[in-house]
Amino acid sequence: MPTAAARPRTAAPRSARPFLLVAFPLALAQPAPRIEWSAGWTEASARARAEGRAIFVAVNADGEARSERLARSIYRDKEVVLQAAETVNVVGSISTHGRARSCARFPGITCEDHRRMEALLRERVLRANGEGVVAAPQHAWLRPDGSVLLSVPFELASEELAWCFVAARRALSPEAPPDFPPQARPPRRLLFGATWTPAQGDLLGRGLTPGELETELSGLRSGGPFRPGVVEAWRRVLFTDEKDALDHARSELGSGLLGWLRGDLLVSTIHLIGSASPRSFHEVLEHFARDAQAGVRAEAAVAYEQLGAPDALKTVRAALAKEGEPEVRASWLRALGACGRDDAGTRRALLKEAGSKAADASGARLRRNALVALGHLAQHADVRAALSQSLDGAGADERLAAACAMALARDPFYVEPLAAAAAACADEALAAELTLALRVLRGADAALLEAPVRRVAGDRIRRERVFFGSAGPARAGEEGEGDGEGGQDGDQVPRRARRTLPSS
Repeated sequence: MPTAAARPRTAAPRSARPFLLVAFPLALAQPAPRIEWSAGWTEASARARAEGRAIFVAVNADGEARSERLARSIYRDKEVVLQAAETVNVVGSISTHGRARSCARFPGITCEDHRRMEALLRERVLRANGEGVVAAPQHAWLRPDGSVLLSVPFELASEELAWCFVAARRALSPEAPPDFPPQARPPRRLLFGATWTPAQGDLLGRGLTPGELETELSGLRSGGPFRPGVVEAWRRVLFTDEKDALDHARSELGSGLLGWLRGDLLVSTIHLIGSASPRSFHEVLEHFARDAQAGVRAEAAVAYEQLGAPDALKTVRAALAKEGEPEVRASWLRALGACGRDDAGTRRALLKEAGSKAADASGARLRRNALVALGHLAQHADVRAALSQSLDGAGADERLAAACAMALARDPFYVEPLAAAAAACADEALAAELTLALRVLRGADAALLEAPVRRVAGDRIRRERVFFGSAGPARAGEEGEGDGEGGQDGDQVPRRARRTLPSS
């Protein structure tokens, strides 16, 4: 057998060589996929009306890590670009990017185009707080008449962005709804019929840029823990998606002031990480997943569920295996589902727990929380079967837990069985809650589910990031009652839920 060096090489036919010489550089020169942005609002809205398309709105802020990732990577994702080809797309940004004829950040339009668009979006689409600040990054999908179908403030993964494109098209054309891509999943901070308003007093509406973060950290290190404004500065750092912010939080919580002060300050900080921090901040929580105090472990478990970081799955799985407190174990089951969405082992573990026949109160609580956790998972056939079976079961609480999981999953597969179950339910109170879950499944804010899930799962700790929305959960006797503002359905949202996001 000849060696590699001795093997004869087969040359391309002489007539083919010119084609190869031309085709090879042409293949290399193919432009990267990108979203086609409209230069002006008038042309965008006219095209949307003429073609019956949704309008996709992107608001971007230079220098802020979430915006940078979106502009440089996620807007160029092949699936995102494919979905954006079905909508009319506009982008707003107040910055300039070095070219007069074509913007380097958003090719195909000029910087003057997206600067004008940013001002127009502030006027027609976005909602500002009392200081005139809007959230960034922020994305919205509009009807051709400019009214809001859905929106998401702050971070978005490519799979979540793709889901939103399809959800908007399905809402616009329910008679011929497009299918969701296999890997698409609904985002957390998902709003229907409105865009997000930053908290009163928030002067940024976004995370800190590297320069702003350096200034903030310098002040925190030199000013001491009791200087004026330290709490708000700390909140801004926790909301910032930069390594230096992560490192500072890890240092302070691991060995600094908060690490030994404990008490309410520590618990509230862990909670704030879950409700407001980037997913990468799951690293800060590892120490507290093993804490000696059950209350701290419970807050850590809820924070892991709110973050839903796949990289945290190993930590969550280990914490669940060691957890001896049934109430905290229930929260770790929910965190397992949120972090292990695509993990086969997670699916098997939750299905086993959801199918448990334990009759005691503790076992029933774990079973209901496992059912709710299934709503975080990718919708495999066995997950659909387990939830459908529980929805048709005899226990009212387990039926409601399954319905809430269906709504959180936002899987159209569940619309028909959930509608049938709500219509046939003889228990008026349960029928009302099943109908509420059906509303969320059909396209209402997940905030409507907070009260039913808290009751059926036995939650003491809120999950603002999971139950996000402008229509809220306040019920008699629950925190936040009467301290809200009207949402799209005339319900109320506790103002405290909004305060989990940064203010400056």
